[in-house]
Amino acid sequence: MILVTLDYMFWSILFFIAVIDAREHRIPNQFLITLIITVLFEKFVSEHDFFYVIDLFLGCFLFFFFFLLLYFMNVMSPGDVKLMGVVGLWCGWNNAFVTVQFIFLSAVVVGFFYYFLNVAGRSQVKGFITPMSYLSTFHFSASGVLGNSTCGKLTMPFAPIVVIGLALHQYFNQV
Repeated sequence: MILVTLDYMFWSILFFIAVIDAREHRIPNQFLITLIITVLFEKFVSEHDFFYVIDLFLGCFLFFFFFLLLYFMNVMSPGDVKLMGVVGLWCGWNNAFVTVQFIFLSAVVVGFFYYFLNVAGRSQVKGFITPMSYLSTFHFSASGVLGNSTCGKLTMPFAPIVVIGLALHQYFNQV
């Protein structure tokens, strides 16, 4: 019973993080700390052996340092790196490769839609896609609600992509 409650709590916090990142392009540390506590409590309540705990922390370090390298290459923001460390703690070393595959798959799909929504918002595609062009002109403002353009690059929040990827991973692999 308590594991189901902790699972709902994990997904609720992850959902809040995704919404805040999509709206404000930032991930609050308070939510990340709460997520870490929830993950640790969930994993330690479910009575696993010592090697399982080592597997979880190896996953945390693997994710954190891999995405930290991406941060140093100016691909990710610091909040996304911290979020990926928590995701690594949740999935562990054994599920790391599959989890990253699902996250990157969702990044490609969401990125595809972001790109075409950005193109629809600034070109003559508006005449062809009337409802979509109306939405894109409404959402794309100087503040960059959906995605903003920095030096000609389209940026998009990563937390919603992580949530989609983790949901796919949960559905297809049952961590």
